[in-house]
Amino acid sequence: MDRSLCAVLSSLLGLVACVSPDPETLSTDEQRVSVPERVVRSARGGKVDLELQFSEFFGGPFTLSTWFQPEFVRAYAGPILAESGSGRFSIGMGEYSHDTSMLQLRVGQKTVNYRVPDLQRRQWYHLAVTRSNTTISTGAYSFSVYLDGQKLTPQRFDVIEGGPCVPTPCPDIPVIINVPEISFSTSDPMEQVPNGSVRIGRLASSYDPFYWQFYGLVDEVAVYRGLTSISTLAAARQVVETTALIKGFTFDLVLSMNPKLKHGATYTAPTTAVPYGMSLTSIFDMPEYASPTEGTYVLPFASGQAWKAIQEFDDTTSHHGGSAFCWDFVRVGTTTQDTSVYAAADGDVVVINDSTDDEGYEIPSDWKNQPWSVRIRTAPDEATSHLHLREESVEQAVCPGDACDPLPTEEDNFVSVDASQKVGVVGTSKNPSNSHLHFGLRGLQGAETHTIPMAFSNYDTCVLAAGETVTTTADLSKCTWRRVARGMPRQGEIIRRP
Repeated sequence: MDRSLCAVLSSLLGLVACVSPDPETLSTDEQRVSVPERVVRSARGGKVDLELQFSEFFGGPFTLSTWFQPEFVRAYAGPILAESGSGRFSIGMGEYSHDTSMLQLRVGQKTVNYRVPDLQRRQWYHLAVTRSNTTISTGAYSFSVYLDGQKLTPQRFDVIEGGPCVPTPCPDIPVIINVPEISFSTSDPMEQVPNGSVRIGRLASSYDPFYWQFYGLVDEVAVYRGLTSISTLAAARQVVETTALIKGFTFDLVLSMNPKLKHGATYTAPTTAVPYGMSLTSIFDMPEYASPTEGTYVLPFASGQAWKAIQEFDDTTSHHGGSAFCWDFVRVGTTTQDTSVYAAADGDVVVINDSTDDEGYEIPSDWKNQPWSVRIRTAPDEATSHLHLREESVEQAVCPGDACDPLPTEEDNFVSVDASQKVGVVGTSKNPSNSHLHFGLRGLQGAETHTIPMAFSNYDTCVLAAGETVTTTADLSKCTWRRVARGMPRQGEIIRRP
């Protein structure tokens, strides 16, 4: 490496020394002079388009390889790798189903899912997709998926209806059924063939059903000609430089003698390449990375009140799938019933479900908590939702009298509120001991809404000494309150708005 260039990198990145051996004497690994590793951090609305066209490899046998680290494993579908143009191709997370995390492969008009019940957040996994050789007589070929070197079997859930039970019918029983891999042939050709470049994190806008976002880290993307040894690719977290390599992407600031690694990528914010160290396990908790959103949000509580998160994001109980990104909060040391709650940001009240008179709305008989709620649009593509409120408390707080006649809708008759303005009261007449605030942020893309990751700004969290617990208001004196500039409360965490 040129010493002047090395000196620049040293000053910018803190390298200790520059060495300039003769490149002819170096091995392939030694020719890759690397500064601190970087990885792609995939975040909502962002993407990375690689200088890798589907036309460069998709027409014949190939092996597509990458490493990924999911931040959420019980949420909705999100492509790790996808197409940027027309057609359809994606490999990534599938919809959480029947208490099982899923991977999903979509090629052309076909989709299959793979159960991965042991998938863990914040752990690196190797993922590969292969296209087989074509059978000359039938023109048949198929696509296979490998996780950490092991071939996965496509599966789907079926349901056996429950029989008679006392006092109610037995629950339906999910059954796992193996299904064939995605395949095409002369008599069953691929439709919607993908084109454009390979994209990280999100589908092309031509087919974007209101979510389809991968949340997590991606690194070391490579495509190989033919069927490369999957065990070799999964052995080390790096692009394996074989003769079959077509192109590889490391996302590091790397000077390489191998032209197959000299390729660019176009980043769309907030997705970006970020520094990563093997000791760094909380990249998503860092203020600059924590769930970028259009709006800035404060805790929806009165100043000084202590609350506890009893359910967090990506929970196994009920916060998963399309509802993955929500919290359940309760007051600490006192009842949550009849506690006022507040707007988390300035916005417009666009939906009020406040009583059984709301357009004929009735409480579902199986709800333990009345689902009265308010939705506040806080940004063009974002809206907060407060659920499990007392009947008619939203109208009383936001628009007493005839101010909400007719009720606001997504289209008109908005009612503006300010951050920290009261918007309702927590409460239920069915089970007051189970009262809690269910709160989340919803994205508003397309015809439907979906929950999205978010973070709160400028709040305090309770730090306890080893063995200490908090159950009463008096116990709050045990807390050492630490200010959080921006973060996502975890289950069991006690928090307050200053």
